[in-house]
Amino acid sequence: MATFIKAHYAEGKFIISSEMVLPSLRIEGVNSDTYFSDEGAHSYTITDEQVLNFLKSENLAQARLIYGSPAQPEPIDFSIEHYFIPENRLTATVGREKVYLFMDVQGQMCFTINNQPSGLPLYRNTNLINFVQKNNSIEVTLDVYSTSVEPSDINILVGQDDTQQVERIQSVMTSTFDMGQSLFKSRVVAEFSPIDLAQTFNFTPSNQVDAQTTDYAFWLEIEQDKQDIQPVPQRLLVETDCTSDELYLKCNQSTCLLIQPNLLQNTQLSYAASYIPENLYLQLKAYQAKFPIVPADNANARPIILIGEVIGQAHDNGSVMFNYLNKYHSKEFDTYYVIRADSSEKENIDKYPDQILDFQSPRHLEIFLQTDLFLHTHNSANLAPFKSDYLIEKISATKKIDLQHGIAGLKAQRITQKPDANEQIVVSSKREVEFVEEEFGYTEPQILLTGLPRFDALLRNKMWSSFKARKHVLIMPTRRRKLIDATDEEFKDSLFFKTYMALINSPELKQMARRKHLHISFVLHPAMQKYAPLFSSDFVKIVDKAHNNVQELLRGNQVMITDYSSVSFDFALQNRPVIYYQFDELVENRHFEIDPHDIVGPVVDNQDDVLFALKNALRQEHLTNAQRSQLPENVYMQMDTHARKRLTKAIQKRFEKQLLTTK
Repeated sequence: MATFIKAHYAEGKFIISSEMVLPSLRIEGVNSDTYFSDEGAHSYTITDEQVLNFLKSENLAQARLIYGSPAQPEPIDFSIEHYFIPENRLTATVGREKVYLFMDVQGQMCFTINNQPSGLPLYRNTNLINFVQKNNSIEVTLDVYSTSVEPSDINILVGQDDTQQVERIQSVMTSTFDMGQSLFKSRVVAEFSPIDLAQTFNFTPSNQVDAQTTDYAFWLEIEQDKQDIQPVPQRLLVETDCTSDELYLKCNQSTCLLIQPNLLQNTQLSYAASYIPENLYLQLKAYQAKFPIVPADNANARPIILIGEVIGQAHDNGSVMFNYLNKYHSKEFDTYYVIRADSSEKENIDKYPDQILDFQSPRHLEIFLQTDLFLHTHNSANLAPFKSDYLIEKISATKKIDLQHGIAGLKAQRITQKPDANEQIVVSSKREVEFVEEEFGYTEPQILLTGLPRFDALLRNKMWSSFKARKHVLIMPTRRRKLIDATDEEFKDSLFFKTYMALINSPELKQMARRKHLHISFVLHPAMQKYAPLFSSDFVKIVDKAHNNVQELLRGNQVMITDYSSVSFDFALQNRPVIYYQFDELVENRHFEIDPHDIVGPVVDNQDDVLFALKNALRQEHLTNAQRSQLPENVYMQMDTHARKRLTKAIQKRFEKQLLTTK
């Protein structure tokens, strides 16, 4: 049963009265407690000087109120069933000191000195009433629930978690309703221009990369004039589902801003914003008018296949399959590849210019909407011109195959959502079959044990005895997610930086390189390339730009030193030694234990062992017989050059009926 606890300050005393008995009510200290006087009728008092002197004697800035026996003390906990009614400001001035009685963020009654209490505990939750477009602005209507003290005003703010920057937007508290038991419901209406806000956060059409979306989260700040409480911005948490439609705001003659309301994982109200060409918006709008629901069947004479990798790239499994299907199966399939118009990697697919779609061109959107099968290496959403709800639904409703960009195992993360039933994934071994079943949620019919298309060339051109390869060592660690947005100083202070700087400046490694005439290269992950200039060495080459042709790097080196990178599997397929330098846990990527049988090479955790393993690897030149025997079982089951052919047969099987009709 909910019970009230009232608090009042008058004539030098704090007075607490309650519907329930609070036996032995006291302030909890470190060495002792100090007690309230029991005035009877569930009323308890303590002087402000007594509170101040006790907290100072115990060297406490803050202390909570407890009651009950010393053996089983209980706090006054408002997060469970009680509710707090402050009857005035609850602030005492004792000489130059301030004493406050308040409810803390854990929902417990506390005293503090010279530290104005936070307004965080006042907020409960919010109901979203609407999120609508008003002219070229957004109007958001909310019912905000707060407790203890009736708010005098509620401010709405919008910000970004990654920058910790928030901006106050225009908002009005139109009404407040006392719901009883010290709970208040306030109607708040906020209006703002997402276009102006985006510019404030330096998100403009000119600096948007590849139709990326930027998340903006809502915050609120509760003000009140009946207690000495400090207003604090806090996350605006929505109790109900966010079902508002996406909105398009006109930026200029050629650009729109797409606004998609959503909830973050902690139920914080937010929206994703992205700039899109206005002509594509009008093109999609016309298509949606004709097909309000994504068509289940495109009725194409030949199945249309749309392929893509990371936007702007064409050097992975996607481009390999694009070239193969257009060369050998152009009469069966109409195969397209989407890439940025200015990409330097177009040269890898330029034999079929009519089948190349410039990213975000009208033809890109046209073909995308007619596609029967998506082939992707990283994320199927990369194939969409932009990420509207309709286009994402098109991806969900359409057959697709995840080609992967490497063999899964060392650093993959468990997916949070099971793949669509119409999605398949390419794998390379029985071990990987089990892995994607357990970690990714794929079922047996969704798993294609074909091998990776790009490995066909790797296995065909091993160059095991190449003189150039024998004299080259490649140091190629994977990324560290926590360091991707670090400042230069933060990065230089990291274990990652210090460890690799020590390695590439090791006197022992330098001596080994000079004696054996080695060429050593250090290559950072593309996501961390901006930190390459921070590394230096007088004998190791620092590759200071993203290397687009990973296959070339792999073919041109004899030994690889990595940590958790899946390219180690690619390297081992060439019968070349790999050393795993795992000096940290990489906890942000891994959630499972690595089976030693899945790793083709020694695992070391210190520099001395790295150098010892490197000496052995240079001496043996190839994998040991034991390591080589692991490859078919744990890395690549079909050690041949027919992965593309096997994958094509799997695609043909998905369109058996359609292909029979067209013959």
